[in-house]
Amino acid sequence: MFRLIGFLIFLSGCISVSGEDTVLKRAGYDLDCSEKEIKIIELSPNVYAAEGCGKKETYACKCSFGVGLSCTEKTCQKESTK
Repeated sequence: MFRLIGFLIFLSGCISVSGEDTVLKRAGYDLDCSEKEIKIIELSPNVYAAEGCGKKETYACKCSFGVGLSCTEKTCQKESTK
């Protein structure tokens, strides 16, 4: 039983992709900026601000839960600015 629980915890850690990680990759492209120069701040659950190279964007993520947390570029979109 303990082996199974340990394995599931290990497996979920390997599969997990957080919204912050996904936003960082997406913002690198959107802001035309190196990921090393981008700062990510979680504004509220699954809503992030990305700032770098003098530019800012806000992203909303709809992450799914399976064996682990999964956020992809398709589930993390820029919020419209009006």
